[in-house]
Amino acid sequence: MKFWPIGRGAIWTDGIYRSAAFQTILPPNSLSCTSDQGDMEGVLSVSSYHTDGVHVCFADGRVRFVSNTIDAGDNTAPSVALPRAGLQGAANPGSPSPYGVWGAMGTRAAKERLEIPERDVMEPQQDISKLEKQEIMSQPLQTWAAADGNTTWKGWQIDLQSESFVILLTESEDVQRVSLADLKSADAYRAVQHHLQEMLDARKRLRSQLESGVELLEQKKFTEFARDYVVGGNLDAKSMGAFIAPQRGLIIHAFESSLRQLADPNAPGINLTDNAEGDAPSVRIDLNRINRAVPNLQLKYIDGRWKLSP
Repeated sequence: MKFWPIGRGAIWTDGIYRSAAFQTILPPNSLSCTSDQGDMEGVLSVSSYHTDGVHVCFADGRVRFVSNTIDAGDNTAPSVALPRAGLQGAANPGSPSPYGVWGAMGTRAAKERLEIPERDVMEPQQDISKLEKQEIMSQPLQTWAAADGNTTWKGWQIDLQSESFVILLTESEDVQRVSLADLKSADAYRAVQHHLQEMLDARKRLRSQLESGVELLEQKKFTEFARDYVVGGNLDAKSMGAFIAPQRGLIIHAFESSLRQLADPNAPGINLTDNAEGDAPSVRIDLNRINRAVPNLQLKYIDGRWKLSP
């Protein structure tokens, strides 16, 4: 087993899965192409311990043996993707597979077609906004060491994902996932402890911060509220306060509804959502579930404070 340098977190294909999927671009049992975005990115080839090929289960339940020598076409050709800003050279949906018989067996370029206009297809939602990145990057930069003892890199911890990956924000503002197994023991322990402490602190501070937020809104101190309770509000508290002012009643009602949930032992309670997947800070409350009048608004716990975020 050979590891890429840290920052390219995947391993060479050896039959041990670190992803739940593969792509029909590289022939079976090829070395996977990793990415500096972490283990969950890159081009992953299907692999097995067989020397000559792999068994593949098709959507109809049939299992067939696919040889390593199957026609895989031109794996230097661009893959299929929806057009979007910054993406150059990708083939359009519906294009014939450039990856031969092997590629045609997959789903990326098997002439699939969209039944809805492309304008109705949205980009994946980014769980961490630019404003949240700015707040995270206002904290001290951390140094992380690889398990091999020879490599270090810098980044801010956003959180843990599924207790297996630490999610880091790099100095170039990229979100990167690094397996805890690839970290030096002390740094892996630090990442887990940071996550647990954030969860505990978030629960302890929720009630008092909700009460203080209601008090600021009742006193119409919108600038102070924006600075303390809105993601990015500290960058331009006055303008953000002017935006918050018309929403004063709705936010007070949502905060008070949350406080009642906390006070009632028979109520379902507020679920502090942990980060099973995604890139966002782990502890959040969907205010829309508590008060339907507050659409698409969440409280996220970032660097010691509960803050409103769409």
